[in-house]
Amino acid sequence: MSAKVFVPVLIFLVLTTGAGGGLYYQTNVAKQGLESQVATLQTELTNSETKAADLQTNLTASQTQATGLQGQLKDSETKAADLQTKLTASQTQTTNLQAQLKTSEGQVATLQTSLQNANDSVKTQQNLNTTLTAELKKIKYPRHFASIQELTDWLHKDDTNTKYPNASFAQISFILQVRALADGYLLPAYVTVYEGQTVAFNEAVIGDNLYAVSASQDLTEAAPFRITPVPSYPISAP
Repeated sequence: MSAKVFVPVLIFLVLTTGAGGGLYYQTNVAKQGLESQVATLQTELTNSETKAADLQTNLTASQTQATGLQGQLKDSETKAADLQTKLTASQTQTTNLQAQLKTSEGQVATLQTSLQNANDSVKTQQNLNTTLTAELKKIKYPRHFASIQELTDWLHKDDTNTKYPNASFAQISFILQVRALADGYLLPAYVTVYEGQTVAFNEAVIGDNLYAVSASQDLTEAAPFRITPVPSYPISAP
């Protein structure tokens, strides 16, 4: 081979060898870059799978907790329903009791009114009994007038002389006797016949004096003689 031919060939080989070496270097670098990316992706995938496993575990735990909470919620709803039923029953019972209480209060008020009326009636009856007892005592245990002033005052209040204007002397004397007795006094009627005429008057004993009382005129006249004094009460009350 001539020198002229060898030099171009040599130049071609050098260039070809240099290009092939550069290409190999570039390919090797690219391969290493891809391997690094794959390793990184593999690591990220592993981390993601780990996180996914953790999330799955947490999800399972959460679902279990949710199931438990749902059970508790259901129990709470059941208890709430029971309590609402009991509350409704209690409210109904309270309403009934309030109605019964109102009725009882009305009955108590009525009974109190009846009791008050009964007490008033008893008190009235007791007062009446006391009054009647006093009146009966006056009639059962009458007394003589204590003084001529007491006699004249009683005659002044008594209306026998005006109430019975048409009564005979004897009749009006007996009326005055009864009315005096009703007030607890002794004023007996005395009736006699003198010279064919009826003489009637009432007698009052005051101390050792006798007084004649004209029932029709409310006049009193002392007798001209004295008597032995007698007790004020002929019969004393026990």
